[in-house]
Amino acid sequence: MRPDNFGHRRRRRRRATVAAGVLLASVAGLTLSTPGLALVEDPASRAGLPVDANGVRLGPLFSVEDPGPGELAAFPSAFATDIVTDGATRRKVFVAYSRNADSATADSVSGVRVSENGGTSYHEFQDNTIMAQNMARLPDGRLIAVEFIPEWAGDERSSVLVVSKLSRDLGRSWETVRGRFTPPAGSAFDPNTFDRGLRVHRGPVLLSDGTLITPAYTQYAGDPRNRTILLQSTDAGRSWSQRASITVPTAAQGTNEASISRTVDGRLVAVLRTSGGSANLLQAYSADDGRTWSEAVPVAGPPGADTGSVAPVLVLQPNGILLLSYGRPDNKLLISYDGNGTTWEDYQVTFANPPTLVGPARNHGSSGNTSMVAIGANRSLLVGDSCANSWGCKQYHEDYRVWARHVEAVTPGTGKIDLASRERAGLVTLTGTFAARDPAFPESRPQGAFDGGADPRAAARLVSRPNRPAHLTVELDRVYTLNRIGLMLAHGRASDADVSVSTDGRTWQPVTQVRGRTDYALRYIDIAPQPARYLRVQQPAGGALAAVTELELYSDVDSFENDPVIGLPRGFTDVRNATVTAVGMQGHLSERSLNLVDLATDAQATATRLVPDAPTRSVEFVFTHLDFRGAFMFDVRGRDGAGNLTTPWHFNLTPVANTSDVQVRVYDGRSWQLLGVVGGISSVADRGKWTTVSVQASVDSAVVTVAGQSFTTSTRWQPAVTLSGTTIASGGTESYGMDFYVDDLVID
Repeated sequence: MRPDNFGHRRRRRRRATVAAGVLLASVAGLTLSTPGLALVEDPASRAGLPVDANGVRLGPLFSVEDPGPGELAAFPSAFATDIVTDGATRRKVFVAYSRNADSATADSVSGVRVSENGGTSYHEFQDNTIMAQNMARLPDGRLIAVEFIPEWAGDERSSVLVVSKLSRDLGRSWETVRGRFTPPAGSAFDPNTFDRGLRVHRGPVLLSDGTLITPAYTQYAGDPRNRTILLQSTDAGRSWSQRASITVPTAAQGTNEASISRTVDGRLVAVLRTSGGSANLLQAYSADDGRTWSEAVPVAGPPGADTGSVAPVLVLQPNGILLLSYGRPDNKLLISYDGNGTTWEDYQVTFANPPTLVGPARNHGSSGNTSMVAIGANRSLLVGDSCANSWGCKQYHEDYRVWARHVEAVTPGTGKIDLASRERAGLVTLTGTFAARDPAFPESRPQGAFDGGADPRAAARLVSRPNRPAHLTVELDRVYTLNRIGLMLAHGRASDADVSVSTDGRTWQPVTQVRGRTDYALRYIDIAPQPARYLRVQQPAGGALAAVTELELYSDVDSFENDPVIGLPRGFTDVRNATVTAVGMQGHLSERSLNLVDLATDAQATATRLVPDAPTRSVEFVFTHLDFRGAFMFDVRGRDGAGNLTTPWHFNLTPVANTSDVQVRVYDGRSWQLLGVVGGISSVADRGKWTTVSVQASVDSAVVTVAGQSFTTSTRWQPAVTLSGTTIASGGTESYGMDFYVDDLVID
């Protein structure tokens, strides 16, 4: 099966085709075709990502900054931190971009756009001097933004002043600090080969002891080429020293631009741009917080992947998937599903607009500089540009643009419960030994345990008390059958925990335990299906438990919360005009749902979910609508004696004109038979009102229940000896324009 614009770990062979939504150049009728891309959907199968596979999908392009021709806007960089608005934790995203010519000696002139809703919409920022590529949140809550280019500290040019800006109010106002950096003993700047000493690039990392580290590149006296070093500051940028040299240049090859990230196993990984020699990106590891580094080796992408590029950027998503974006020519993406960079898969071209396919201008168009930030547990925001300032946009009449798109990289499993939405609705309760609130970190609160973030303070912070171990207990709105748990304890601190479930809050069943583990992202465990209304994470005797940074619970209810938005639903086949959405009606007490849109008289919106054969089946879901002008259909599928897929039970809800009523009907193979009428469902006033539908069926009879009213029937359409799943669809070809949303599907 080939899923909808998905790559996933099972696929090893790829053909030369371009993922849906990627912008391509067309030159004299020639369309760019790049090998190694994840496949677009196969029209013959139209299948969603398998339930037990990792996968990635790219969202549509949208604009962050789109000025008129000649107004420079390129080389974007992004940073995100948590804020709390209207009871919800959201990501505040800064996107800075260059407004100066691309020259090694040009002073930085920036533009900045800011979003306070996770990168969906932006407003112009009043201070256009910060550089988001080198931003971090300090232990006291302040933001620090380190400028790309430092200043000479004196006429002797033996040291530089690294210029930083600090903000105590999450970026509304800033103060400037300058911290001296002098090369270590035995090294010295060579001002004749490197103006102003070094360049800071990119993405500072805050260590658990409060030390801020950030990559930079320079060329010391005697170096044949550039080298990449690691700077450190323990006083919020007021002084800097060299923690390590990540690479040592040779006459054949040097390195410059770098990005560093934590890995799931706790190491630091660096990906570096090269100069001279091989053009391949390199990667190196540190197991001691950046003091020493392994030899840098080429990044090994899948067959057909171009890994010789510029401006690498790494993001470890909260769900433990590591992303690598880079560019030139074009913009590209690699995925490490193990979270460690051990293997890189699912090569994607995220943006491409070269004016020609051959010659020097093949590198024109987009500068290849991208940036990326995590904005949810399974979603990141990727930003890039349409043209490099000055040199890359001449063929496009200097029409510059900073664009963005979502990267949906997901782990295996469906049935993720949206704990945050249910808690805000008063349906999920949190109790525990919570630490006092910290005004500098509003996101540090009990609800931080399921806010979708993995920042150090985006957590439920816990304390132990005499005779009362640290613990967090989640009470759900009802009993669920849990089958998978994702858990991240205190960020960067060795932690211990016992995890138990209960149906009544009194008798507890242990399901897993953690001992001495240091987390930087979620870790997942599949458990034997357990009925549970309560889940408890508790400090064991003699153990340490300071926080629950992130908690995910999975059940047998298909909630679409771990499905990529705008992708085909996971585990579904024969999908037409149906995708997972997080807009419109969103989900039922959740962010995401399955959206079926029927805009044609010659094609239905439909999706089929098959399960192992059984003599009886129970199917239940909720649905709502934005347009109910035609029928809403739902089936129980089966197999005949020869094993062929059939539809024994075929139902629809047909709106009654000028009312809110629907007719509940069943098909007998020739015509629709009326079972009854249910009110309060189909009118404009009922938009957004979720209705529960269920079918309990054997091969001989079925009971269909709509909004609490039940109807029994033995009217079948096709023969079946077993039952095998469900199909949900819009009405037939007699009408169009229907817009339905489905959520919380259970096939039992």
